[in-house]
Amino acid sequence: MQKTAVKFLYLSAIFLLLPYLKITAQTQPVSLERAVSLALENNAELKRQAIILQASERAAKYSWNTAIPNVSVSAADTYSADKTQKLNEVSLSGNASLNIRADIFGSMNKSRINHEVEKLNYSQLCAQIKSRVVNSYLEIISFQQEIAYRTEALKNTRALYEENADKYRKGFISENECLISKIACEKQKVELNGKKQELKTLVHEFCGLTGIQFTDEVVFSTSLDSIYGEVLRITGDSYADRINACIKNKTYPSAVLLNLQKESAVAELKTKKIAVWSPSLDVSYTTGPLFDERKYTSTVTAGVNLSLDSFLGCSAARQEVRNAEDSVRDLEIQIQSREKETASRVGILLLELADKKETAEAYESFVKITKQNYQLCKKQYNSGMLDFQAVKTASTELLDSQIDYAGMIAGVVKTFMEIQETAGLDFTVYGEP
Repeated sequence: MQKTAVKFLYLSAIFLLLPYLKITAQTQPVSLERAVSLALENNAELKRQAIILQASERAAKYSWNTAIPNVSVSAADTYSADKTQKLNEVSLSGNASLNIRADIFGSMNKSRINHEVEKLNYSQLCAQIKSRVVNSYLEIISFQQEIAYRTEALKNTRALYEENADKYRKGFISENECLISKIACEKQKVELNGKKQELKTLVHEFCGLTGIQFTDEVVFSTSLDSIYGEVLRITGDSYADRINACIKNKTYPSAVLLNLQKESAVAELKTKKIAVWSPSLDVSYTTGPLFDERKYTSTVTAGVNLSLDSFLGCSAARQEVRNAEDSVRDLEIQIQSREKETASRVGILLLELADKKETAEAYESFVKITKQNYQLCKKQYNSGMLDFQAVKTASTELLDSQIDYAGMIAGVVKTFMEIQETAGLDFTVYGEP
């Protein structure tokens, strides 16, 4: 009997705790670092690019295989129905041939360059995925911060309305003033609900990027202030010098890609020239049949092939050489232009970053002032020295300054990311520990 009672109490406790256990199971704390890791792990486009990268690696590794001889072996078994003849005759013959072209090394070099290009494409795709995830994460935590500010503002407005409703019942204020405070409260409530719906849409999109199953309990554990703090630490006094050094050394992705394309074009040009002026060598060896000495034969042939139209300036081969030369010159112009554009763009972004940091710092002080002003206005309103409109204005100024400040520090982070990405550096900041 006692055991049954204990079991009943145990099951009852589990039943009462079940809703809370369910909520806990649905909660998914997601840091920015984990979000980026999940996105890279689950992205189908990146998996496809990995296959292309592996294929280019194999092609580069075995690009010498065009110099492998072609070897063939054939066997025959002849049977005669005439009893006076030999019943069974077996023969075996073989052939080996080799075609050697002078442009084989150019072909191998092109395979190597192509592999380097595919490695760069893979790393750039990783950067694009990271950028989408980080921007999505930033937008969500900025929205969450705005919702927190709006929730606090609504709480304050609702408290004022309840105070006004009490004052109106006691005859201290007019019905009109009471209604004004109620309208302000309802308006803030509608705006808050709208922002919450927008946030759900953003979280859905984020889950699609990262492969996380969407629930209402996804917790974004990295704060905007934490990310902003790390950006401030990274972008210290020597930050501009480090970025400018990267631009000067041409280690940023667009410069690396253009230089690889130029290297490939130069290799193509050399291959075209070799194909025009250099002959190809064909060597062949044939033997057989091996099992009948009376019919045994062995043949070796060798030949040198040279196209006569290569000596004509109007030939298609010579035109291909000229086209390859044009491609090299075009890429040289692109490289020079890209260097100037990137240096100019990074210079503008560095000035923009410094300006945004300074503005964010000023707005941080402005938020403190508007908060003090709101508290003072509320105190004076309760003392009868100000009307509700003055308190409402102060509350709106506080909310706007808080939202603007959150937007500004998010802007600092995004500008930092753009600078890092342009310079070919890692732009993911996971927040201060």
